[in-house]
Amino acid sequence: MDYEKAFDSINHGYMLNALRNQGVPGKLTLLIQELYTDVKARIVTERPGRLFEINKGVKQGDPLSPLLFNAALVEVFRKVNWENRGVSINGRKLNNLRFADDIVLIAQSREELKNMINDLVEKSKKAGLKINSDKTKIISQTKGEGILVNGKTLEEVEEYKYLGQIISL
Repeated sequence: MDYEKAFDSINHGYMLNALRNQGVPGKLTLLIQELYTDVKARIVTERPGRLFEINKGVKQGDPLSPLLFNAALVEVFRKVNWENRGVSINGRKLNNLRFADDIVLIAQSREELKNMINDLVEKSKKAGLKINSDKTKIISQTKGEGILVNGKTLEEVEEYKYLGQIISL
């Protein structure tokens, strides 16, 4: 799974709560809040344009952007209830692999995967994140009903490149 314009869509309130919940000291959270509150910008070409407010997203090129996105995404994954989902490895359930916005969901069945995707889509929306259905693929041992994300049926593939490695059955 992949998120659309991940850094541009983060809900600021969600992001700040995520930082607090993950133990970021209050002074730093307050500083970050000040950086993203009442932000105004203008477009400059031959002459400066009018000021406009920026109400969501993080600043492009900001070194904090990936950290803030990861904090929001960690909070999303803390809110899903997947302890009994996924495949069992040495008595523990493995249900996802994550690196930044590149995510692999692992499920026992197609129905379980569908439920996990729907859960992730719902929780992501609350954070202001939207899953990119064009980049999201399914690899499954069984064929079945298509899985929809944002009104689009996810493409089924035989293999997929994840972090430079080919994943296949």
